[in-house]
Amino acid sequence: MYADVLYVAKRIGFRYHSTIIWNEGNISRRTAWGSWPSAAAPYVIAPVEVIVVLYKKTWRKKRKGISDITKDEFVQ
Repeated sequence: MYADVLYVAKRIGFRYHSTIIWNEGNISRRTAWGSWPSAAAPYVIAPVEVIVVLYKKTWRKKRKGISDITKDEFVQ
């Protein structure tokens, strides 16, 4: 699915910036129930989500106002 989304996004004018893997560590159902009666089509639960960061034209950050934290606070 990830590759399909990226392919379509690029075809319609988006540009790729990065990928984020969100680990859903506390998923309640991790077993593939339903697999034993239908081993050819198991029910699989992946404990992660893939987030694709895309943009149009140019990647830039707009500065609005003054930061409320120092550089040292941000680095910590």
